[in-house]
Amino acid sequence: MKTLKTHTIYCKIHFKQVMLIALLCLSSFISAQTPEMDSLENIINEYKNDDTIKINLLNEAAYKQRKFDLNKTLEYAKTAESLADKIKFAKGKAESLRIIGIHYYYISNYPLSIDYYQKSLKLSTKENDKNGIAKCLNNIGNVYRKQGDYLKSLEYFQKSLQIAEEIDNKDRISSALGNIGLIYWKQGNYSQALEYYKKSLNLFEELDYKKGISNSLNNIGILYYYLNNYSKSLEYFKKSLEIDEELGDKSGISYSLNNIGEIYMHIKDYSQAITFYQKSLKIRNELSDNSGICSSYKGLGAVYFKTKNYKKALDFTKKSLKIALDLELLDQQKEIYEQLSKIYAHTKNYKRAYESYVLYKGINDSIFNEDNIKKIAGLEYQYEYEKEKQVADLLQQKKDALYEEKAKREKIVRNSFIIGFTLLLILVFIILLSLAQKRKANIILGLQKRKIEIRNAQLKQLNATQNRLMSIISHDLKAPLSAFYSITNSLITKFDKIDRKEINNYLSRMLNSSIALKLQLENMLNWSINQTKEISVNKNQFNLLVLVSKQVMILQEFANEKSITIENVINENIDIETDGRLLSVILNNLIANAIKFSPDKSTVFLSVQQNNGHLVLSVKDNGIGMDKETAHNLFSDNKNTVQNENSGSGLGLVVSKDLVNKIGGEIWVESELNKGTEIFIKI
Repeated sequence: MKTLKTHTIYCKIHFKQVMLIALLCLSSFISAQTPEMDSLENIINEYKNDDTIKINLLNEAAYKQRKFDLNKTLEYAKTAESLADKIKFAKGKAESLRIIGIHYYYISNYPLSIDYYQKSLKLSTKENDKNGIAKCLNNIGNVYRKQGDYLKSLEYFQKSLQIAEEIDNKDRISSALGNIGLIYWKQGNYSQALEYYKKSLNLFEELDYKKGISNSLNNIGILYYYLNNYSKSLEYFKKSLEIDEELGDKSGISYSLNNIGEIYMHIKDYSQAITFYQKSLKIRNELSDNSGICSSYKGLGAVYFKTKNYKKALDFTKKSLKIALDLELLDQQKEIYEQLSKIYAHTKNYKRAYESYVLYKGINDSIFNEDNIKKIAGLEYQYEYEKEKQVADLLQQKKDALYEEKAKREKIVRNSFIIGFTLLLILVFIILLSLAQKRKANIILGLQKRKIEIRNAQLKQLNATQNRLMSIISHDLKAPLSAFYSITNSLITKFDKIDRKEINNYLSRMLNSSIALKLQLENMLNWSINQTKEISVNKNQFNLLVLVSKQVMILQEFANEKSITIENVINENIDIETDGRLLSVILNNLIANAIKFSPDKSTVFLSVQQNNGHLVLSVKDNGIGMDKETAHNLFSDNKNTVQNENSGSGLGLVVSKDLVNKIGGEIWVESELNKGTEIFIKI
């Protein structure tokens, strides 16, 4: 799917015209038309004066080369910076520094990128160049967006919008509106994202800026795609395509064609999907757009898989994988390995299917863990420059790991144990940290008598935390880790002796163990953070059905293993204002709990009622139920024992209660033995 686009204006049209007229006077063979990249390079080579025109030409060439050759981007920008220093052209130097920042942004060296953007911003501020200030703020916002720090990104985009409005620069206003819309899209707030993209579209239409209109239409189409409104999505993509064809923008045409092909695939019009994917592929080959070619090959592989033409599906998907590996496109690699796993499974090549699925899960978990670690820990990504080599080494290690085709099954088992052992070490570290804090508290108690009661309370809390963590280590983590060891050990020792049905059974059990371990670790992390009062509440408005459906989708495979149906009867027109991230964690716990304690082939019901300005969400199962005493103590966080091997520590319910309290809601349970359980959340 085509990514959401941001809009950038490098220089004004009237300035280009004046500059080119001056150049025509100096060189009789230069074309009167607007130069393409090759022509622009020829102009630079022929122009001999070291002046502001030369600097602007170098900066323009550097900026345009970002799509073709990043090494040339850096070369031209540094040449322009050196020349600007020589003739003391501050505005030109500020632009050079900004483009150098763009170079480092494209190669994902975000610390250096921000450093150059800040230098450019400082110089633009000194020169009172508000247009330059607005561009730098916009660039910095993009870096924080890439790092997943959406709050900081939104702050810079809003500052850029404010400056653009002060100088009434409508094209920059449109760009800022589009970027703010992008942040809301990343946060899953599609209604807010649509509002900002439509504002941006209106401004581009006022300016009659065709490319901006095309980009906005494309972005609105993508938002409708994520809302599963394929007819609306197709309508906007076709409008975007019409404008790109009018402009002769082959790159834009290829992306629009690819998007339309993907929509036709989703609505099962496979003939049309193949037609549009092939049209897109043809143009991308002409443009040598390798990233786009990778996407088109992957799309064709998906369509042929849907039409059961597994030979072509495998051929196109392998071509896509080769490009994704060459370009180190991790997101593409993840989707391609998942697609390969499905193709191999349908062609009964189960060994290759398994190997592809392991690679898919490895990349998926890597991307997921990196994003969440950045968000939870609140890293500022301000590393020292000497760490550049370490970052490069890490990227090379990832690349080498993906190329390693001869890995043995023993390596998979060994890596699994390494991960488990690392997790246990982290937990031991937390316990040791708790003990250290306890010892420190005891010393303070001896010196400050006035704080004895407060410190005693803190020690009790630390003891409760320690006991809770020990309970989780001895039960909740031990069970899935032991199961994972047992399953993988059986699979490795009996692999040549067991049939496909047993292999699938082993893999399903491994998946369930992984899901259980992942959910428990997430609950532990949320619970530990809550103990230190560090969870913040950020309320926003979103569609309730979209949020609930996302959690259902995450847990669908878990439910399928027990043939459990999840019936979601929530009305699609209900919008709610609360912290969507925390509510997602709550729902994930409650739905997973309902699936866990429900018998096979039963149903879990999700519903909502409106009552006196409040919403009451309900998660109901037909499981084993519980007596009144158990129900009464269900959300207590003082339980230090485990009732039986299936019940768990109950940490998920404790986390859910804490998070419900955080967002100002209420949670309660109604249950009877052997008649099921229903948990309510009032918001």
